[in-house]
Amino acid sequence: MRKGKRVAFTSRRLGEVHLHLNGTEKLQLFSVHLPAPYHPRRFRSSALSTLQDMTRRNNFALQVIAGDFNISSYEAERAKSYRSFQDNGWRLAHNEAGAVGTFFYRRKQRWDFLDTALVRSSSARWKLNPESVRVIDEVAGQLSPEGKPQRYDPRTGEGVSDHLPLM
Repeated sequence: MRKGKRVAFTSRRLGEVHLHLNGTEKLQLFSVHLPAPYHPRRFRSSALSTLQDMTRRNNFALQVIAGDFNISSYEAERAKSYRSFQDNGWRLAHNEAGAVGTFFYRRKQRWDFLDTALVRSSSARWKLNPESVRVIDEVAGQLSPEGKPQRYDPRTGEGVSDHLPLM
């Protein structure tokens, strides 16, 4: 395992792991937690550019970038945030999830996908199975009584996270 690459705008690292899928094919996996939407869009754009550079090597049968992208659907549409990935054969897993979102904006009273996975395969053996993608929301304490993600409160020990995981 290699140390994550530090992106210039933040202390967060992009985690990168290479795994063997079988004797000959390899998986390149990235774990991300990009800056929150209240930070300038250029921070998330810079991270996406870095990720594109890091995934240009095509000797991987399967490449996955997963985590908290913190890119709202509004930003994704307006800035075409994922366009260069999609133009190069990447698929957005949350488009397959059949759910309303992973994050609920209380002020705007709407759901959105801040968490996702980008998947690209160069092998017929490995691909994104759309039926396998789902938002996990059945864990005890994960949702508030209103059915929204319940942020963890260290004082009471209640809640889990303000985001729901995408699997």
